[in-house]
Amino acid sequence: MPNRIIKESIRESDSINQLSMGAEVLFYRLITYADDYGLFKADPRIMNPAIFPLKGYKEKQIIEWLNEIGESGMVAFYKAEDGKVYGAFLNWADHQHIRNNKPKYPSPNGSNQVKTIDTLLQSIENKCNQLKTNVAVIQSNPIQSESNPLFDIFWKEYPKKKAKAEALKAFRRLSPSQELFDTIMKSLGRDKKSEDWIKNEGKFIPHPASWLNGKRWEDEVDQPKPKSERSIKEQFEELANG
Repeated sequence: MPNRIIKESIRESDSINQLSMGAEVLFYRLITYADDYGLFKADPRIMNPAIFPLKGYKEKQIIEWLNEIGESGMVAFYKAEDGKVYGAFLNWADHQHIRNNKPKYPSPNGSNQVKTIDTLLQSIENKCNQLKTNVAVIQSNPIQSESNPLFDIFWKEYPKKKAKAEALKAFRRLSPSQELFDTIMKSLGRDKKSEDWIKNEGKFIPHPASWLNGKRWEDEVDQPKPKSERSIKEQFEELANG
């Protein structure tokens, strides 16, 4: 695999700037994954372990990031005559040196290029029934859609169902990795059992958007003092009030 070129002007790219952090990292790694003509296999089952060998991302997360990259106009997706889905960097020749005589993968044409990959993957799933069920079909525009697979899990578990639209906006701003999402869900389970959330029928449970914006999963939980550590005054007051 030849070395790839990343120009310093990429730091001020409007297309790059509109990507979430996860999608931007995927974009850079795709540069090293593509063949000498900027073409690559776009099957998330193959891409995920090849591009992120030390990560544990879900395939549906890879699809969501691919859709972001496609919507940015830097990459197009297409299904070739062999029935497989591929991706193509649209301005590859402007930034990379082409050394090989022919591409490693089938080339796209103008009529079969699309911005989002989900429809292509769905057509393969319907035909071959080979994609795993946990590779959820991401809507054609993940930034504008009203749903998000990870958010749906969060929303289902959050005990106060208030201001869902604001909560979704806060979740998208976070764009959590799988690791961060697991941390969020673990902390949510902790808070659901806390005294503040249980008392008064959940009156003091914050709205989900506030909980996300405040990064409340980073809060330290106050542990009640053992009776043996309470002062004599506190123990006396407890007996008096009992």
